[in-house]
Amino acid sequence: MDPLNAYFKRMVDIFGSVNELVQDFLITQDTPSKILAMPEGPGKESARIGALRILPEMKKRVETDQFKSKIDQAIKKLTPVEENIGGRRKTKKRRLMSKAYCKKTPCRRMGFTQKASCRPYKNCY
Repeated sequence: MDPLNAYFKRMVDIFGSVNELVQDFLITQDTPSKILAMPEGPGKESARIGALRILPEMKKRVETDQFKSKIDQAIKKLTPVEENIGGRRKTKKRRLMSKAYCKKTPCRRMGFTQKASCRPYKNCY
């Protein structure tokens, strides 16, 4: 049996339903806030990763949309902003050159950095 399925079977036996489990995990205990309030270290990271592994499974099994939105909020709260996925940045980096600068400056007068920064607005290559 999958460890997550075993965990949910055991928890549903304790709480009676997945909805009651979510109610306790997110609202009564406010587990995401408690995890974020923990001191930095391996314990906090393992608790965060464990919660991020369990929450999507809870979302699949829960019956009401109210809990689904609360689960989404908890996932967003626990997911770090600068987490790398596939080697790419999740946060947008600000461009060095503004859109107006890129539009008004001819490509022949731009250096490599300006051309790279203006790439979304103008193809100088």
